[in-house]
Amino acid sequence: GGVTVINTETDAVITNISFGDLPYYVAVVGTKVYVTDDASGVVYPVDSTTDTVGSAITVGTVPDRAVAVGTKLYVSNNSSYTVSVINTATDLVTNTIAVGYLPAYLSLFGDKVYVRTQSDLAVINTNTPALFNVSAPHLTSITSSTANGTYTTGQAVNITANFDQTLAAGSKMKLTLNTGAVVNLTTVST
Repeated sequence: GGVTVINTETDAVITNISFGDLPYYVAVVGTKVYVTDDASGVVYPVDSTTDTVGSAITVGTVPDRAVAVGTKLYVSNNSSYTVSVINTATDLVTNTIAVGYLPAYLSLFGDKVYVRTQSDLAVINTNTPALFNVSAPHLTSITSSTANGTYTTGQAVNITANFDQTLAAGSKMKLTLNTGAVVNLTTVST
């Protein structure tokens, strides 16, 4: 495996640099080109001014994609369900973040790295780096402090919907009752 260096003005091959087992994806930070190697669980830094390969940086299993954020490189590790954060000044892994099943695609927007996994979307705050919880809230139970009975239009019934995470202020939801009637819940307290 390896990479081919091409003159982008003439499209002529300048040189081939051999390294690794299965080079897969590249990301550029300054004068370094970082290449993920799917087969060996490493990322190779290549100095683009000298065409030399630096020491392999061990990350997770099956490193897939990479995105650069300043002097940090975020690498999705497909089979270890993580993202490795590499400090490109030292070429050392500074953090490993669990993100979910089979992370692959990475996108940068502002100070967030969006990670598409097989079943969800993870968002990493690049300033901390911490994972934002972006999965949809799941309803865990519904309770009521109002006595059982028959109620007519306009009568108040206190209903509490409990979720597995805090909802955003102003969230709304609709409940469909056993009778088929729809109740709009508009007040959310956190």
